[in-house]
Amino acid sequence: MWESFRDLLCRNPNHRFTEDLLKSGLMQIILALDYLHTECKLVHSDIKSDNILQEIEDKSILESFTQAELKSPSPRKIDNGFSVYASRRFDLRKVFGRAVLSDFGSAVRGDERRNHDAQPNVYRSPEVMLKTDWSYPVDIWNWCYE
Repeated sequence: MWESFRDLLCRNPNHRFTEDLLKSGLMQIILALDYLHTECKLVHSDIKSDNILQEIEDKSILESFTQAELKSPSPRKIDNGFSVYASRRFDLRKVFGRAVLSDFGSAVRGDERRNHDAQPNVYRSPEVMLKTDWSYPVDIWNWCYE
């Protein structure tokens, strides 16, 4: 099970990550980028907190989630014959697992220079904004920005 960095940040009462989570999460993402760039020759080009997923290490959270659902089921509706349930949040965790990079829908080959629009507007690197050639460094820009 996974939860995005964005969801974790929004659910945390002070809207901040712990130092340990931030250190390990950012290190794991830079290692993922190293692999993506060096071995796969790909530029992710959409690194943002929605696309960094954090593993749920503490499985007791899943048990409490199940118990809460059994005790008080989530509201649902029927849409075209399918049951659609309202979301239920996990409890806040104290222990975190691996951080992984997700959503490779905007990934492009990195061994070719590009100059088309990429990256979310608020996270765009200077070379993308200026419509100059770009490649692997745009991912590092997003990693630092995020």
